[in-house]
Amino acid sequence: MAGVTDRYKKVKRPGRRFFKQGRRNKDFHSPLMIGVAGSCPGVGTTHFSIMTASYLSGVLGKRTALLEENRSGDFSRLFEILSERSALKQENGSCSILEISFMKEADPETFSDLANSEFDTVVIDFGHDFEAVRAKFQLCQRKFLVGSLSEWKIYSFLKLAEEKKRADGKWEYFISSGSSEFMKGLSRYPGIEARRIPRTEDAFKVSGEVIAFFGGFLKY
Repeated sequence: MAGVTDRYKKVKRPGRRFFKQGRRNKDFHSPLMIGVAGSCPGVGTTHFSIMTASYLSGVLGKRTALLEENRSGDFSRLFEILSERSALKQENGSCSILEISFMKEADPETFSDLANSEFDTVVIDFGHDFEAVRAKFQLCQRKFLVGSLSEWKIYSFLKLAEEKKRADGKWEYFISSGSSEFMKGLSRYPGIEARRIPRTEDAFKVSGEVIAFFGGFLKY
């Protein structure tokens, strides 16, 4: 975590004026909304959301927001740790870290506000309670489902992946853990082509491996 505190940026929360002003700009384009949901607890949904936002901001140079659309409290703990180790400040439940605007425990209006903001991309961490977030997840242009192929977690992933066949829109699958044998076994399930997430200790650090990974499917 020390590396993060060394690299943080001062807080700046986009206010309502920021959210709305894009509508008055003739060159305004709605941001790309990327939803990240986990098939069950402990698969690394928040870690992967931060990795995604770090790539978009740090490598592609996109104005990026990361929204916590769940009640895990992870962003609150992140803010608390960084505040203890640096001069990090919070404003209205948000802060900026490495040029990424983090927004914790979103209220009902935040999702729609961000969809009409001047951000280039918005990554939404939906957590693992999929039924509670299904409607908003389906509204995202890119839908990332994170799962694990560990023996005690694979059922949850395959169950949701099978449901995708009856849902609207294309889902993209990512595996955070599990054996190579189970990874190869996914070939028995038509339409489920999963990518294995690179192992990273620091979700904020964009290594060459991470750049190559995201560069294979997240270009715009």
